Parts: sequence; C-alpha cells; structure tokens
Amino acid sequence: MISSPAAINFDIRGYQTYNPQSGSPSLITTAGDNIIYTPALGNRIRIKWIGLRTPRDNAPDIEVIIKIGSANIYRWYMTKLDLFSHSTIREGAVNEPLIVNLSVNSNLYVNFDLEEFT
Repeated sequence: MISSPAAINFDIRGYQTYNPQSGSPSLITTAGDNIIYTPALGNRIRIKWIGLRTPRDNAPDIEVIIKIGSANIYRWYMTKLDLFSHSTIREGAVNEPLIVNLSVNSNLYVNFDLEEFT
C-alpha cells in the first residue's frame, strides 16, 4: 500500500512520461561495433537500463563501450564472470542505433530496456 501522495504522483507521472519498454537479450562474440537495436525510421531511443555479463569460461578480458550512434555513454573493463548493470535515462538522436563495442573477440551477454519515441 502506498502511504504518501508524493509516491502516488510519482507513479502516475512515470506511466504518463514513458512508453512501454522493449529489449531482448543478446550474446555478442565479435570485436568492434555490434548493433543490438535499431529504432524505426524517424524514431529515437531512450535507454532505461542496461546489464552486461561475462561467462565463467571467458578467455580474454574485454573493454566494452556502449554507444548510441557515435556517442560513447559507458566504458567498462570486464573480466571473467563479471557484471555491469546501470539504470539511468540516456537518449539518442533520430535514427541512432544502440551499439556495443568489444575490444577483442569474447562472449558478452547484453540485456537492456529501452523505448522508442519521436
């Protein structure tokens, strides 16, 4: 049960401000830029949450760069059985994809929640 009017107002604003989320889990294995989500033509993306995980049997350590279009928004060095999770709002320009860049060939699990908007 919500006891304060402020909490109720925040909840209502959240539903009014943001559209339904979308996202799908991915396994990335190739060094370089990997496009993991492309908005529909004329749309922008708003990242709400992103999570990265390396498996126990990963051989090389990797540097991971998360980008929207050409803008770097996160840079993280990951070892075996490592985890990165972040929830903050990041927005791209029209038609810019969500990209994960790996420094070397390695296994990286990527999960994200985002929305498209105009």
